[in-house]
Amino acid sequence: MTLPSVLAQVDTIPEDSGGPYVIAAYVVFLVMVVVYLAIMAQRLQRIAKTADALEARLDALQPGSGAAPSPSATAPAEPVAITPKAPATPAAPATPAGDPAA
Repeated sequence: MTLPSVLAQVDTIPEDSGGPYVIAAYVVFLVMVVVYLAIMAQRLQRIAKTADALEARLDALQPGSGAAPSPSATAPAEPVAITPKAPATPAAPATPAGDPAA
């Protein structure tokens, strides 16, 4: 193919081929990608902040970190005796105050 034949084929493309619509579609797609990336960046920052807070709490609970752990974390749990409860007895039905049968 020679250059003149290629240029002749370019002239056969109609001018109403929707060029502006294609450009608009690309712009909309680009905006959607940028918005998606912004939302993901915000989520990542929030997750990183939460992870840092959890790591700080974990460091405070570990022995040798300088912080005083809570007494419940250092003392072993004592066994608790569980005794079965007696079955509940049904309550007597309440009678109205003016009931002659009572």
